[in-house]
Amino acid sequence: MILRRSVACLAVAVSALVGFAVFPSGAIGQVSGSTAPVPIISPTSGPPGTTITVTIPGCTGFVSAALVNPDTGDVLDINVSDGDTTTVVVPAGTAQGSYIVAAGCDVYSENDINGTPFTVVAGAVVATPNLTG
Repeated sequence: MILRRSVACLAVAVSALVGFAVFPSGAIGQVSGSTAPVPIISPTSGPPGTTITVTIPGCTGFVSAALVNPDTGDVLDINVSDGDTTTVVVPAGTAQGSYIVAAGCDVYSENDINGTPFTVVAGAVVATPNLTG
């Protein structure tokens, strides 16, 4: 029940995230009226397949997090974990660009969530040797 409610509330909050502003400096606006702490993420950029660790300092309940495309509001990955840390993964095939990691502690409304930018970069190119002979 808690997981289902948390995911539903996170989905509502993600709708509010479409109103986030991502600025060229990488700064990001907050959800209007949100008093939630800004999540701490590591790393802050990476290629598809990157696992992003998301921490809400001081959270003693559960952390809900999502990787969101701010242009479309699409949720690319979502996870809920007990404690102050969870992870989300950049899916294969995700285009390069700026995304939002939205997260909160004990998410029950859009005021319980905040976000921070994550940049998807090109993956490493691995050459396949062509053996002859």
